[in-house]
Amino acid sequence: MILILDLKFVSFLQLTFFLTKSYIDIGQTAEAIKLQIDYTDLILLAGLLISIIMAVAIGTKAQKQTANIWLVGFFVSSATVIIVKFLYTSGYILDSPHWFKVNYPAGILRPLFMYLYIHFLLQGIQKIRTSTFLHFIPFILLTLYLSDFFLQSEDYKIAVLKRDVVNTKGLIPSWYAYFQILYSTVYLILIFLDFRKFTLTYRKLTKSQKTLKKWIRLLLVGGGAYLSFIVVARLFDLTTDYNHHFYEIFSILLILLCIKLLTLPEFVDNNTLLREKYKKSWLNASSIDQYFSKIDQLMKNEDLFRKEDLKLKDIATKLAIPEYLISQIINEKSGLSFRNYLNAFRIKAAQEMLASSRDQYSIEGIARDVGFNSRASFYTAFKKETNQTPTEFLAALN
Repeated sequence: MILILDLKFVSFLQLTFFLTKSYIDIGQTAEAIKLQIDYTDLILLAGLLISIIMAVAIGTKAQKQTANIWLVGFFVSSATVIIVKFLYTSGYILDSPHWFKVNYPAGILRPLFMYLYIHFLLQGIQKIRTSTFLHFIPFILLTLYLSDFFLQSEDYKIAVLKRDVVNTKGLIPSWYAYFQILYSTVYLILIFLDFRKFTLTYRKLTKSQKTLKKWIRLLLVGGGAYLSFIVVARLFDLTTDYNHHFYEIFSILLILLCIKLLTLPEFVDNNTLLREKYKKSWLNASSIDQYFSKIDQLMKNEDLFRKEDLKLKDIATKLAIPEYLISQIINEKSGLSFRNYLNAFRIKAAQEMLASSRDQYSIEGIARDVGFNSRASFYTAFKKETNQTPTEFLAALN
């Protein structure tokens, strides 16, 4: 069942919470314990609510899109960090000590997930490659480093929080804060590079693309401003509390930016953002020539055509552009389909091998060497390309 949410109402609700400066008394059981939640806690709870709602809403969309996997990850990691922050500021971390330090590995995932989301979205990538998971190495290393502490008992963690014992497990070094800044900066730069390629590649944007362009520009400006503040805060030794509050406010503003994008019907409800195939106005002549030249170089210099199961996505990955554009570029520059374009290289190579090594290799061996997976497909392609069969071609050489 598809979860339908009025995200604009949720956004309004969050802003209402954000502007509320008060506390809430919540009665709990017969003990009448009261939780006092000030406006800072309300900000955290509002951010938590939005993160959970967005993760569920995106995760249950009927229309699947690979990029959304990373967006769900971003909201889940954001919700995790906010939970820990709330427990700290409200003092209830002692009641849930196992959340202690979970914000470190969760926090390092947020810039990564946002980068992967934008990268997959702009590039139109639908399949997650193994190399993508290399980005998770810092997260894995950090989690392993903290695992000794995570596996400790609840009593030990409470004792550490109360400073009854000196903790020696999973200590966060002082330089880690600077690593986080550098780490986030790297992924902000990667987002900028993807964004720059997107703006240079497409000359005339659709309505959805224009909206996406504005949103990513806001994301870059906001991310740059936040990182600049953190650097200034470190240099001038601003108070930890001020830094903490600003960080949480920024986190919620970032979530609101995501909601702003996701409330657009043409973005949420279909996959046409980057898939209005063969819109020739998207690519200018210079871009088409440039990419076609690169494709030709891959075929000639790297013998990429010899790969038996070569697909559009393999070339798209090497050139870092959406695979459907590869088909358009080849079609416009050569007048051939991708399969015929590929076979032209294979048959040319086969002709050269037949001419120079006719006594060394069998026809079937040559067919496999140039990328064909069967004798029949080789003969069909050879006949189509040369109006001769391989046997007839050999006979003509004698």
